This record gives sequence, structure tokens and C-alpha cells, in this order.
Amino acid sequence: MGFFSDLKQDLNQAVNELLPAQEEDDTLKQLEELEETLKGIDSIQEEQAAAARAMEEAQAAEEERKLSGEKESLEETFAAVEAEGAKDVLEIKAAEAKAALEINVAEAKAEEEIKAAEAKAASEIKAAEAKAAEAAKEAEEAKAAMEKETEISEEIQAIQIALEEEEGAKAAGEAENKAEPKGENKVDAFVNEEAMKTGESVIDKSWVLDLRSMEQMEETAVITAGMRVKGDILSNGSADIFGEVYGNVQVKGKLNVTGKISGNSKAQEVLADAARINGDVISDGAVKIGVGTVVVGNVEATDAIIAGAVKGTIDVKGPVIIDATAVVLGNVRAKSIQINNGARIEGMCVLCYAEQSAAKFFEEQDQ
Repeated sequence: MGFFSDLKQDLNQAVNELLPAQEEDDTLKQLEELEETLKGIDSIQEEQAAAARAMEEAQAAEEERKLSGEKESLEETFAAVEAEGAKDVLEIKAAEAKAALEINVAEAKAEEEIKAAEAKAASEIKAAEAKAAEAAKEAEEAKAAMEKETEISEEIQAIQIALEEEEGAKAAGEAENKAEPKGENKVDAFVNEEAMKTGESVIDKSWVLDLRSMEQMEETAVITAGMRVKGDILSNGSADIFGEVYGNVQVKGKLNVTGKISGNSKAQEVLADAARINGDVISDGAVKIGVGTVVVGNVEATDAIIAGAVKGTIDVKGPVIIDATAVVLGNVRAKSIQINNGARIEGMCVLCYAEQSAAKFFEEQDQ
């Protein structure tokens, strides 16, 4: 409005200066009209200003609304971000918990595997120790067996030397008997020869006692390895001899010998394992002379297994098995004889208890 007022004044001044007086009224009228027009312009300007203010207010309101909306959007965004962050935190915590669980499981599994490996290693160590102990035991047994074999070999050699000396003495005696016969030698030779033919026993049993009146007992007498007995032993039970006995041994039950007996022995059943027996061995049942056993004396039984060394007559009413490790210096009389490859026998083998007599067979052939 100031602009139009100033314009009006300038126009009035210019009209007053330039136009004559007679034209002043027309000019004034035009000016009034122009003033009216300017008022209308001022009114329009005011309306425009009001409209501008209204527009500014609307714009301000719109800006405020936009700001409010942006604020709400930002709040929602912040809430979403917070929710997403919380979700991420939960996922992180869940991942950490899962990782911790997996670590615990892996540690437990590793611990179990370590324990299993330790147990396996301990078992293998024990097995190796047991194997080593067994190998050591086998080595000791092999060493002991070699020592026994050496000892047996030495004893066999001694027996062979004694046998050769005895045979030499016997030859000398026979030569002497030819020159001057002695009744005792002739009788002994005759008895032995006739016994071999007829199957009669050649073993002296004058020392044997009659135990039929004694009731057999289920008991076992034990002569320990560190015990030495001088004198005869008589029992109505069984006996295990690990030590040394210097005297006759007669039991009604079983006799197990792993020690030494210097004397005659009699039992229901005799088992000698790595034993030393200097005397006759008589059994009402079986006799087993195990490996490493040396018997210097006669053996009588119903059946026998010989795996050791025997110097004397073996008189068995039933079968005899002479194993590969056996050494026999003497005659063998039995119903049947099995000699395994490797056994050494120096003497006669006669099946005098067989059902078929060889002499009778030839007598029948002669008829």
C-alpha cells in the first residue's frame, strides 16, 4: 500500500505542475478513479497478504503435520530398529548358547574319547604285560625243561653206563658161571625166562602189605617240597609227594609224585611227573610216567603210559603206550604195546598177556 500512495502523490504533483487549471478537475476525477483503483489494488493486496498468511499458516500446519508424521515414522523406525536390535541380541545370545552347548558336547565327547583311549591303552598295556609275563613264564619253563632234559640226559647216560657196566659184569659172571655154575644165578635166570613166557610177575612183592581190611578214606596226605621223610609211609587214603621220602610208600588211593622216593611204591593209581623214583612201582590200576621222570626199578600195572625214563621191567596186564620222549632199559611185558616214533627201547617186548599165544600158534601149525 505504501507504494501506491507514493505513486498517487507523485502523480498529483506531476499533474499539478504540468496540466493547466481547467483540466485539473478532469485530472482529479481521473485521480480519484485511479485512487479507487489503487484502493481496489490495496484491497487485493490485503486479500493476497491474507491469502499468503493463510497459505503460510497452512504450510506451517502442513510442515508441523509432516514433522509430526516424520516424528511418528521416526519413532516407529526407532521402535523397529530397537525390536530388530533386540531380535539380533536374542539371536546372538541363542547363537552363543548354541555354541556353548556344542563346545560342552564336544568337550564331553573329547573327554569320553580320552577316557576310552586311556582305558584302551591301559588294557593294551595290561595285555602286553600279561603277554610279556606269559612269555617270561614260557621262557622259564623252557629253560627249566632244558635243564630237566639235560639232567635227564645226564641220568640216562649214567644209567646207560651203569647198564653197560652191569652187562659187562653179567658177561663176566656168565663166563664165570660157565666155569663154575652158581645155583642162585641159574635160578634167577630161569625164573625170569619162565616168567616172560608164562606171564608171571617178576617183581618182588614181599614188602607189600594187605590193606583190604582197611576202609579207604577220602583224604590226601601231602609231603611238601621242603619235607624229607625217612621211613615207610602207609595210608588208607591218597598221597601227594612233593618232597623226599626214603622208605616204602603204600597207599590205598592215588599216589602223585613230583618229588623223590627212594623205596618201593604201591597205590590204586600212580602218577609221576618230573619225579625221581629208585624202587619198584606197583599199581592196581594205571601208571603214568611223565616227561622228566626217572624210575630205576620195575613197573607193574593194569595199563601204563611211559613218557619218561625207566630202567627195569615193565609188566602191564593191559595196554602200554611208550611215548616219543620215553627211554626204556629193560623188558616190556604187556597185552598190547604202542611205541611212538622217537622212543628208545633196549630190551625185549613180549605180548605175554595177549589172547592169542604165539607159541601155541606155532604148536598148532606143527600139528
